[in-house]
Amino acid sequence: MQRRTKIIGLLIGIMVIFLSSGCIKKQPVQKESLKAVEIQKKEEQEKKREKKTEKKSGEKILVHVCGEVINPGVYEVGAGGRIWEAIRLAGGFTREADQDYLNQAKEIRDGEKLYVPGRQETATGAAALSSGEEAGSLSASGPEGININRASKEELMKLDGIGEAKAEAILTYRKEQGGFQSVEEIKEVSGIGEGVFQKIKGRIQVD
Repeated sequence: MQRRTKIIGLLIGIMVIFLSSGCIKKQPVQKESLKAVEIQKKEEQEKKREKKTEKKSGEKILVHVCGEVINPGVYEVGAGGRIWEAIRLAGGFTREADQDYLNQAKEIRDGEKLYVPGRQETATGAAALSSGEEAGSLSASGPEGININRASKEELMKLDGIGEAKAEAILTYRKEQGGFQSVEEIKEVSGIGEGVFQKIKGRIQVD
């Protein structure tokens, strides 16, 4: 009887050791699988960013340059182009132009109108300019709504259903993905579903 008990105990011990070793071996495999998934996810995000960058670099936008430039008119520039590039396409400034009025380092938006005033114009309107927004600056809010590619956290929180957490999630997504290509893409942000989108779609825009 004692011998049988010892044999049973020995068998149970062997089974416990066998099962334990199996669990131990599985843990590294699970960790490796999780790492592989994370790496794959990062690679997919990187490819998505690269595609957006390539798409943007090949796009063209139109800008209307007028005022004190040599050749006023509508010009085609690359997406992400700066004001100084558009002015150069228009032949440069005239002698009367106030070259410091516009922030020439600002990025141009498609369909934008750039007006270069003369020095006399800005001199007579100096008081109005000093009390307003910086000359040549581009606001995140326009007549068509809030630009989700430029808006600050505070501006995003003005939208219905967008609190601090969702606003921060939008900023994080925008940074990781290199911006939004359409207003519908905001639904890809964690926490923003169809219900929230329906509330804000009429108040948001992209470049």
